[in-house]
Amino acid sequence: FSSAARPPATRRSAPVNPLELRTEAERALFQRIAANVERDRIARSRPEAVDAEAVAKLVAQVQPSVLMPALSDPNTVLMSDTRQTNAFVCQPQHRNMQDRIFGGLLMRRAYELAFATAFLFCGSKPQFIEVDRVEFRAPVEVGDLLLLSARVLYTTPRRTSHASTRNVLVRPPEVHVEVVAHVARPDTNHVEVVNTFMLTFLIPNGETVKRVLPSSSDDAQRMLARMAADERRDSA
Repeated sequence: FSSAARPPATRRSAPVNPLELRTEAERALFQRIAANVERDRIARSRPEAVDAEAVAKLVAQVQPSVLMPALSDPNTVLMSDTRQTNAFVCQPQHRNMQDRIFGGLLMRRAYELAFATAFLFCGSKPQFIEVDRVEFRAPVEVGDLLLLSARVLYTTPRRTSHASTRNVLVRPPEVHVEVVAHVARPDTNHVEVVNTFMLTFLIPNGETVKRVLPSSSDDAQRMLARMAADERRDSA
């Protein structure tokens, strides 16, 4: 977890006491984490590059399913058809010491919606395995209307790997769900994104999983960018 120090009176950044590294193991751990933080900072500062040709190719493959749904592959589903939403008003009991909504509430609500989305998608109870880096882009105030929108971004089929000549490892199918949190203020006609969550679930007893197809070029770009980011992170 990474936290920012902000005094309640000023709500501005405040200095944090530095760590005292006493052993070689502590120094090595500190340097490794610092390198990861710097790598993530650089990655966030650059938009994810997506091959335009790959996006166009993927959209072309999807067109028959969009224009002729009755003839589409039954093992595929459009991304727009996996969408689930939720909305609630943030209450005073959920505020933190800064008189703003506690970030854990957003994480819990995002997880619950992602779980329900994966459950509806695969037809059996999914098993949560990971959530990607969570960043809070903007504060959420008491009384704000929070809108959550979830969708299955892509799926990973069942995989097998040989740990040895006798042992075969089986990885169940995975469902990758994206949840976007918006704050809406209807009285001022204002909407902004406050967070984006990426959660991954296993289908413990699943042999197969449907392939998700993008509904538009924007969906295709987002899907390919996320798949590339996950592949880069897993290989790091």
